[in-house]
Amino acid sequence: MMSPSPSAWLLSLLVPSVAVFVILAGIADRLGRRLSPKVGWILLALCVVLFGIPWGNGSLARRLAGIAPGFSLPFTVYLLAAAGRALRLPELLRPTDLPAFWWFGAGTGLVLYPAALGWGPWDPYGWGWHFSALFAVMGLLGAGLIFRGQRLGWVLLVAIAAWHLRVLESPNYWDYLVDPLYFVLSLSLLATKKLRGKRQAASGKRQAASGKRQAASSKQ
Repeated sequence: MMSPSPSAWLLSLLVPSVAVFVILAGIADRLGRRLSPKVGWILLALCVVLFGIPWGNGSLARRLAGIAPGFSLPFTVYLLAAAGRALRLPELLRPTDLPAFWWFGAGTGLVLYPAALGWGPWDPYGWGWHFSALFAVMGLLGAGLIFRGQRLGWVLLVAIAAWHLRVLESPNYWDYLVDPLYFVLSLSLLATKKLRGKRQAASGKRQAASGKRQAASSKQ
């Protein structure tokens, strides 16, 4: 079995460590105990140690890498941005950049995963093994997003270069664009945003109706 490249090894350690840190920081924030930068860095270092030290036949990070093809670059950037906010670093992604990441994760996952499971007459996963029209599509999409001021566009262009350099362990370009966890998270965040919008709209209608009743009552 070939050993992973240094970049693949580093990402396999960094991404799950950062993911756990983001979850713990989010829990602390919800409990009203937002982490200070000093405590945050210590917690992040502990997460890296947890995933990096050997446990039995290998580290937790390498065991995860043996199960999953890896973490996509958009998901990695999303996690790094979330960790940066928790550590109060300069923003990597602006709030206006986040919806593009969610829609891209949900859209590419819906294109890839159902067909890869045999739910259709074609399998788009085969397009990622070699240079194909998929690269041109993502290049054009990335350029369009950059033109619109969306930072996801830069990530998509970097993903093309990363595939050529074999930054991840997977040789398939799709794995640089989307992964199952990123897909599920994107769908969840979009659904949550949709439900929140409906609740706010319903609340606004109730308030408007209440205001009309109060106005009618005062006229009487």
